[in-house]
Amino acid sequence: MRLSSADGRATAEVELATFNCLRDTAPPDPASAGCSRSVTEYAELSTPELGMRTDGDTLRLAGAFPTERRPNGSSSVATGRVYELAVTAAPRDGRADDGREAATGWFEIGGERVPVRDDGSSALGYGD
Repeated sequence: MRLSSADGRATAEVELATFNCLRDTAPPDPASAGCSRSVTEYAELSTPELGMRTDGDTLRLAGAFPTERRPNGSSSVATGRVYELAVTAAPRDGRADDGREAATGWFEIGGERVPVRDDGSSALGYGD
């Protein structure tokens, strides 16, 4: 999820990888389970539909994100799916400074919660 702000309006953009798996239930890691990567879904939501709140340096975003696909060389196509998504993020070191810094937190989709990635790709940017 990427959050940006301009003219007093915040917008969250989400990119969701999808997979085709010939199973009754989704495996924890579809790539290592041999599932085939499918077309990526995208979603964008802005305030006021995008809920935002802060608690100290912790930021929470939540909302109902309608998704679309962007097939190569053609216009966006709505999927008809809407996902309840939420992200909670805070500076890993507990202090918000200017610039980019590592983040801690979690991502929620459809009632399932996973921690943010710990490989350095989860970051907060201040004043960017």
